[in-house]
Amino acid sequence: MNEVMTRMEDTVHDFLADNGWHNVTLSELEEKGASLRRYQRVHAPDGRTAIITYVADVRMEITRFMEVASLLRQMGLSAPEVYAYNKEAKLLLQEDFGDASFARLIANGHSEKDLHLMAADVLINIQKNFSRDDEAEWASKLLRYDFKEWKSGFANLSHFFQHYLPCVGAPALSLAEQEEFLGLWQKLLAPFEALPNTLLMRDLKPANMLMLPERAGHKKVGLIDFQDAGLGAPFYDLVEITQSWRRDIPADVSAAVFKTYSAARPEFSPEMIKSGAMAFGAVRWVIWIATCARYARTEGRVQFLANIPGIWRATDKCLADPALAELKRWFDQYAPVELRAPQKVAA
Repeated sequence: MNEVMTRMEDTVHDFLADNGWHNVTLSELEEKGASLRRYQRVHAPDGRTAIITYVADVRMEITRFMEVASLLRQMGLSAPEVYAYNKEAKLLLQEDFGDASFARLIANGHSEKDLHLMAADVLINIQKNFSRDDEAEWASKLLRYDFKEWKSGFANLSHFFQHYLPCVGAPALSLAEQEEFLGLWQKLLAPFEALPNTLLMRDLKPANMLMLPERAGHKKVGLIDFQDAGLGAPFYDLVEITQSWRRDIPADVSAAVFKTYSAARPEFSPEMIKSGAMAFGAVRWVIWIATCARYARTEGRVQFLANIPGIWRATDKCLADPALAELKRWFDQYAPVELRAPQKVAA
């Protein structure tokens, strides 16, 4: 492993030098997630900084990020400029937006409502500027996030009974019970997936938005970590600016976001918007619960079990919406409260 890391580091430094970044030092970013990508800040002797991204997983690519970044900049938003890239080595050198993430600003006492409303305005701008012509153009470039993807994609709802239930020692589901589970999701999501597709950022959360005070308007918000962007129903990206498993978002903050979004999208009723956000929130959180269990069971990353109780709290808030009543009954039967705070992987 050390030999592999050394070779990778040599490749990175050669790539940087070939693109005019000589004698640099690298430092880890302070905020880390579960991404298989590695991000480091590049420090040049002349004071310049940049962010380098690299991955060892051959299944991952960097082209989508560059293309979506270009689209966002065309919309008048701040997405990182790509300085250099190497598709074969999966290396990408991009503009550095600093460390003033909305998550950090909130933790340091900045107005949570103001920041979430800025995020809502950016989301509205994205959706207002993504036309039906854009959808046709991007249909061949971006994954469509719909029930088919949630059912059998790389990270999917089936992992809940494939990984989470075994992780907590729950009885295995029969084929009929598995089909019932997936059928409930399909029924829930169908009305929202019938709506016109829009661009989904997929991870539009406070940690992925950075304050750029020297810029004006929507450009004050720097957007990062959208390599998994795709196409789908418009309410998905409301999830992480109205919900969180990491902290309690005050009710008045979520209400203000919904009010702002509803005013900008009068073609949708406020009730549909709210239920849509709850439905896609449930999708996001249940898949994340299952992913944490999968990490623990198959990769030995048991530290992710500590996330699960918080994610369940976010899930329960979604399941409390009347539109999710049937799904709530399923979870109460097959994943009751006593199975929602695993301390270890079941034998």
